[in-house]
Amino acid sequence: MIALIRPTTDLHAAWLVMVREFHGAHIDGSGVMERSLEDLEGADAFAGWVAETTAHERGERVPPELVASTLRWVIDDREPTTVIGTISLRHELNDYLRRVGGHIGYAVRPTARGRGVATAALGLVQQECLDRGIDPVLITCRDDNVASARTIEHQGGALEEVEGGIRRSWISLSQR
Repeated sequence: MIALIRPTTDLHAAWLVMVREFHGAHIDGSGVMERSLEDLEGADAFAGWVAETTAHERGERVPPELVASTLRWVIDDREPTTVIGTISLRHELNDYLRRVGGHIGYAVRPTARGRGVATAALGLVQQECLDRGIDPVLITCRDDNVASARTIEHQGGALEEVEGGIRRSWISLSQR
């Protein structure tokens, strides 16, 4: 069974293993942004980043180009010391998120794909959306990302449009 947990320094090594599977590619919903893997390999830098994500969840110390967000790591509760993905809920939309990023970004490590992890994580984060008054929820993905499009559809996403190679879908939580 999939569970969402807050980032923690206790799983630093497990998080690094997950991130390395992406071989330097961007990780949607990771909260890493401008940092490189090397930046977060040190325990002190990683602890600072975890504290920063916690502050952002409370709406504190959010850079002007970003919005407050809730970051969770995805784990399989049968292997709770293994991070298999990441999901981020943006508390509001700025112009960029309206066009490209949406309310929710997520990624699943390559070795955990094809097992319904993203679908389960997207389902679990929906309660947090409701708790924060976010409804409907905008979720986007690249038009060529068939797996992500299916994940969004499976969770009730209705396609609004495809523009510039980005699929924009809405999930209405109150109508479920």
